[in-house]
Amino acid sequence: MIREKKRFLLFAFLAAGCSLLSIFNITIRITNLLVDFLLPIYTLVLFVMIYRYQREIKKACICIIPVAGLIMIIKNTGTIFAGIGFLYLIYVWLKNKDKSFWKNGLAVLLSVGAASIPYLLWNIHMAVNFQGVENKFEVSANNLHGITGGKSPEEIRQIADLFVKSVFNITSRPAMGILGVDAAAILASVFAAALLKKSWNLWKALIALNMVLIGYYLGILALYVFSMPLDESLRLAGFERYASSIVVLFAGGLVLCATVDLENSFYYKSGELPDYRAFKTVESKDRYQKGIIFFMALAITLLMSEYNGMQTIRRSYKTTLPYKVYQVTGDRWYSGGKVDENRYLFYASDVDSQVTDYYLQYIGRYMLYAPNVDGICAFYEDNLIHLLSSYDFLVIVESDGDAKHLMQKYFGVSGKEGIYRIIHSNERLAIELVE
Repeated sequence: MIREKKRFLLFAFLAAGCSLLSIFNITIRITNLLVDFLLPIYTLVLFVMIYRYQREIKKACICIIPVAGLIMIIKNTGTIFAGIGFLYLIYVWLKNKDKSFWKNGLAVLLSVGAASIPYLLWNIHMAVNFQGVENKFEVSANNLHGITGGKSPEEIRQIADLFVKSVFNITSRPAMGILGVDAAAILASVFAAALLKKSWNLWKALIALNMVLIGYYLGILALYVFSMPLDESLRLAGFERYASSIVVLFAGGLVLCATVDLENSFYYKSGELPDYRAFKTVESKDRYQKGIIFFMALAITLLMSEYNGMQTIRRSYKTTLPYKVYQVTGDRWYSGGKVDENRYLFYASDVDSQVTDYYLQYIGRYMLYAPNVDGICAFYEDNLIHLLSSYDFLVIVESDGDAKHLMQKYFGVSGKEGIYRIIHSNERLAIELVE
């Protein structure tokens, strides 16, 4: 975005602004789904490429193909972010009405088509190799037609009410981010007009990105209503993560625009005067130097905070449920994509609803590459034999006194953490610890 390479203040400002985006990554990295941070970051790359070659549309079209193609196969919702980049490309094309207008339009169309090839190939691969696997992000005609049968009008109303409350909850990080960035952009535009006597383009970008924000939120609401399973929709599963993702793009786009506006606000342009005289006054040079110190300190502080947060998550990994499951089961992904068809019952405490929310079962399916995984947080003595007779293996992830007592009483095993094979015979059910 920066053309005047000797203006280090611009680099410091851009670094501080990009580092600020890490604040909205906190919600994303806590759930360890960093693709939701990558999507807006790569979209900002599209913005930079298109802006850099806005006078050379064909070159911009060529440059964005691999990045847009990558965005669309990072995650299904990547098509939304790639679409935002394409909208900006179309805007730049329509804005530059020159003699090559229609040729450039063809180049825009071809670039969109070329960037979509990886997405189409990936969908073909998924359809061929994962037949029958449901995708909760896939909205089909059947989903739309069967919405009344899948979700009742009352359930849709509950989802919409919770969605509106979540969007306008000013205590949430995304809402505070949107309000803060909006206020900062408005104040910066007023400051530039009143004191610097400059007409910044920041307010135009603010309007455009707010429109993108509204469209994105409507898309997320449609996702919950039409596509997601009911239990996830009723609790807006992943909402803060999805919202933080678009706020990263929203804030990042304004930072890029503000950087360009700041570059255009210098009294002298690079090359007009020798470097030592490239400031209007001594006072303006002093403010320039202090600005560099401030923005560099802000960037370093924010990045150190992000680094320390990541380190904290890494150090605390051994206390998490995925680590506990891994210690018991290992990672059993077999070569050739072979699926383990055995029936597994996982046992652990229900701390933080890790069993009732299906978190334990999800991890078990992942680690074992097995579709038949159930979870339980308590054994009932009068139903124990009947329960275990339906499974091939019992996996105790977190043991307790009751589990150890029942395992010892009925099967003569310790009941400690581990994998137990359930032996079915005509006489009685037996259990043995798998070494």
